[in-house]
Amino acid sequence: MTNVVTEILTPAEIEVLRGGFSDSRMLSTLTQVLRETYAPMGGFLDWTQSSLYNPDVLSPRDRERTLIALLCSQPMDTALSVHLYWGLVAGLSPGEIAQTLMLCGTYLGVPAYSRGVTLFQQVLHFLKTRAREGGDAVACVPLTRALLARHHPA
Repeated sequence: MTNVVTEILTPAEIEVLRGGFSDSRMLSTLTQVLRETYAPMGGFLDWTQSSLYNPDVLSPRDRERTLIALLCSQPMDTALSVHLYWGLVAGLSPGEIAQTLMLCGTYLGVPAYSRGVTLFQQVLHFLKTRAREGGDAVACVPLTRALLARHHPA
């Protein structure tokens, strides 16, 4: 088993994951999770969804690359895990994500890079297992909920 981030998933496994993904279902799921956490957030979430997650404003690839870079600077492993997955299925390659993490590490320091790339390895291994299972295991809603549960078990 390799831990080289560009070799953990095969191109075929990435395609399986992308085949089970829907940007709108992903956004709907995360919005629902956040609403369940604190209902008054609803208005802000609606604005965020219509303004910042609008593909006519910023492509999902660019948005996710930006969020990965931003979240790498914060101790927010749950959010970073979700956006590492989302970035991958939105079209970023493992190499592009690794380069983004390395760029962040250049400005934020080795600990930020180390945390980010270690988390990326964990997410990729988790996704590899899901891709091999196929079917419902790669549907974005249950996969995202399983990814969230890794950090916040019930």
